Amino acid sequence: MAWALHRPRLHGLSAAGDTAVPVATTRVRPTIIGRPSGLGLVGLSAILTATWGGIVPFVGPEFGFRATADGSWHWSLAHALLYVAPGAVGVVAGLLILSGMLRDGRGLTGLAGLALFACGAWFVMGPAVWPIFYAGPVFSRATSDTAAFVNQVGYNLGPGVLLATFAGMALKALMPDRLPAERVERVQRLTTPEPAVEISPPTPPTASADESAESVH
Repeated sequence: MAWALHRPRLHGLSAAGDTAVPVATTRVRPTIIGRPSGLGLVGLSAILTATWGGIVPFVGPEFGFRATADGSWHWSLAHALLYVAPGAVGVVAGLLILSGMLRDGRGLTGLAGLALFACGAWFVMGPAVWPIFYAGPVFSRATSDTAAFVNQVGYNLGPGVLLATFAGMALKALMPDRLPAERVERVQRLTTPEPAVEISPPTPPTASADESAESVH
């Protein structure tokens, strides 16, 4: 969270001739405006992660990263609903986060964060829910337990957990943050003007005793 300090321009004493005229000053309370500074990185990371989650079943088999029995660039209903759909929504949510950061749209960013969290949850839960509606598991039998774990992490668990994390970061950035007490005191010292001081005109110098005696003679 980046903090911007708006400090009003203050005027102190105005002089007229030899006499300084005090100007009444009021105590100005500091205005602190919080601007989320990490939303750009969150939005960009969400776009990249969602893009990977949406295309991994199509490009993964090209270099031997295969979690399903389908080949590369094979279109199926499971690929469309479990990967392409949440990946596309995640990309749009990342773009909305970037747009909300540029336009200071907190409502838009909050909605995008919720959509991003839903995409992450569907990436994680989709393969487990899929057999309830359609026969057969989503993942094919791997050569070893380690390979099965790596496939599930690369296809669903990894993108889902990352997108949910980015959603939490985006929503956290929208929450008002409190400054530490010492920083508040420092801001108040910087923004509080000094009290007006009345400056008296200079008094003429007094004659010494020797000069008075000479003037008498």
